[in-house]
Amino acid sequence: MTSSYALITGSSTGFGHSLAKSLASRGYNIMLVAVDDEHLKEAEELFKSKYGVDVLSFGIDLSKIEAAEKVANWFYDQNKKLSVLVNNVGIGEVSQFDETPLEVHMKMVNLNAVLMVKLTHLLLPALKKNNKAYILNVSSIASLFPVPYKTIYSATKSFVRTFSFALREEVKPKISITTTFPPAMFTNNDIRRRVKSFGWIARAGTLEPDYVAEKSLIALFKGKRQKFPGIVNNVYIRTRDFIGYRLTMRIIQNGIKKEIQNNKTSNIKLPVVPAKSPDYHLEEK
Repeated sequence: MTSSYALITGSSTGFGHSLAKSLASRGYNIMLVAVDDEHLKEAEELFKSKYGVDVLSFGIDLSKIEAAEKVANWFYDQNKKLSVLVNNVGIGEVSQFDETPLEVHMKMVNLNAVLMVKLTHLLLPALKKNNKAYILNVSSIASLFPVPYKTIYSATKSFVRTFSFALREEVKPKISITTTFPPAMFTNNDIRRRVKSFGWIARAGTLEPDYVAEKSLIALFKGKRQKFPGIVNNVYIRTRDFIGYRLTMRIIQNGIKKEIQNNKTSNIKLPVVPAKSPDYHLEEK
């Protein structure tokens, strides 16, 4: 077991939980930062008992504008060695832009983009104390193209991508930054139910979060710039120029409109959900 700690945001459930679990299995001590609820306490006890690592947790609403400063203050109060930072937490929503309250859009911007910038800036001094340190930023396959009805989500995930690529060049080789682009993931039972109503491409492309987490961390510790977990993900990346923009937009819009219609038929209100998997509603992830 190492004396180093890994700090993971949004790590009590979903994709963040899978990332924390995979890091604990590698012997990293864990700092869980997530909503203060029973899931956070359960995750803390699980990782302690199963992996024998030290686990510290900090319950906080990360969507608040002052959250990054509070997390950083908590971290420095612990006086621990930080060698891995995982910026995972985020939210997504399927809705029409002008029919969605502005506060929902701004919450998404704060959680998906602003928090990452602030927390990375505040914790870089701690990471630089290591001979080698790592940052994993969670983007989404939705960052590669505009996604109607997920306008703010795809835009913020594009920001994650460009921010991460640029900062990587500034801080390497001492700090290695990897960006992972998860597709849809089975992060809860609701997603499993909803994926069944989608086309075969969506069903084939939806992955288990433990698999995506492990592939992402392998890339991280190899010093890779980016990772696209899953076969469908990689097929799209290699063929998107051939598919073309218009066809891509048509496929995306048809899929999302079908989801919206299915939810209306089922009398289900589309929620703003934690993106424990970065692309929940194309499905997420």
